[in-house]
Amino acid sequence: MTFASNKHHLHVENYRFCFTIVTLCTIWYLASSSANIVNKIILDKFPFPLTVAMSSLLGTSLYSLPLLRQLSISHAKLSCKYLLIYLVPLALGKIIAVASSYVSLWKVPLSYAHTVKATMPLFTVLCARLLLSEKQTLVVYLSLVPIVIGVVIASLTELSFNLSGLISALCSTFTYALLNSYVKKIIHFLQNIRVAIARYMPNFSLPDALHPWVTHARRTFLFENRTVLRDTMMHHVKLLSLSTQIACFIFFPFWFYEDVTTLWSDTFAAQESKSFVNLEIFFMLTGSGFLNFVQNMVTFTLIHKLSALSYSVANATKRLIIVVASLMILRNPVTPLNVFGMLLAALGVVLYNQAKQLAEKVIKNNNSIEKNGSLPNLPLSMSDPLFPDMTPSAGIFDLESGLQKQQKFSNSCMTKSVNGFFIVPNSDGDKIQYDRQISFVQKKSLITLLFSNNDCFAPLFHRSTSQIT
Repeated sequence: MTFASNKHHLHVENYRFCFTIVTLCTIWYLASSSANIVNKIILDKFPFPLTVAMSSLLGTSLYSLPLLRQLSISHAKLSCKYLLIYLVPLALGKIIAVASSYVSLWKVPLSYAHTVKATMPLFTVLCARLLLSEKQTLVVYLSLVPIVIGVVIASLTELSFNLSGLISALCSTFTYALLNSYVKKIIHFLQNIRVAIARYMPNFSLPDALHPWVTHARRTFLFENRTVLRDTMMHHVKLLSLSTQIACFIFFPFWFYEDVTTLWSDTFAAQESKSFVNLEIFFMLTGSGFLNFVQNMVTFTLIHKLSALSYSVANATKRLIIVVASLMILRNPVTPLNVFGMLLAALGVVLYNQAKQLAEKVIKNNNSIEKNGSLPNLPLSMSDPLFPDMTPSAGIFDLESGLQKQQKFSNSCMTKSVNGFFIVPNSDGDKIQYDRQISFVQKKSLITLLFSNNDCFAPLFHRSTSQIT
């Protein structure tokens, strides 16, 4: 295959990736806007937010089952310990977040509820500081100011303001931020264990009897396109289905006690009393459950395909579209100052995402220069159009087995390892590891080197407990 054909193939893959992202975002925006508007209409006629939350969770659980069979996704066996550490806390958090979200949607207008949810970066920074001891740069802290000011202005000028609705929206947002920090804390803990084993037990190796199982696990979980969530080692549809099933099981008794008993007494009360149960509400709840399933599916897919910055920008755009759609369709009364507060909060979210990405980039570049004197790198898409069959994962690789025949390397030679890292052998044969992917623009300038000098590629990389220096 010539260099021209390789370059053409790369452009085709990149255009295909962009088309996929645009299509997914369009579906995401339409499903999210429709689901929120339908839920608001339901809650205006049917004031039972826990029932709407239950229909959302149940719909996601049921609609995901035929999709699992259609995609031929195998059942992932998880231990009880893993369920208790990962999925049960996630399910509990999902229950609190979803229920609080629907309570806020019931109490306040849709546009205001989503404006309050723009405080997610504020709670993310707070949880990261308390749970992970992460300090942010001054620019990141300053980017939170427009968010706070915008939400305060929107709250003070909201014509249909309700304190319980505000608290519920804040509770939902805080829960999602807390879940993100919780997952990060677990992952950091496991990574620290791996680093400690590599540092203090360099000769540690698995028993021979486990090597076939580990090899099978790597091939099954790390290198297949259908298994995309590295930390859970299961497909994102399976993770979504299992977490919502657990959430439904836990949430059922609370929902039954709070809403079902009320609905039961209302249905069989005196004939003069108005019953909330009718076919219209039932069909609207069914449609709401399906729309929420589509929204969650696309959300999980975009989280896998996009970097953190790209996903945050897409999510901020989605929230802005929901606000605009609710103002146009539901026509809840707003003032110019109220709209200004909403726009200021949305702008603050975008500024926070850019400030956060800039801070992370500076830290990565400083660490890279201190250790290796390396060039800066730009983390972008996790779905690499140049290497679409390789998914990023944490790990340390040994180059010796893959480069046995090479003693000296050129400065211009760059190789891609199976874990998504770029490794540059320098002129002295030392190994330099870049722990982030480079951007498509940078790859474009390296195409000639990557495809014309095949000797630079190591045919195989093996995992090792020794750190690349």
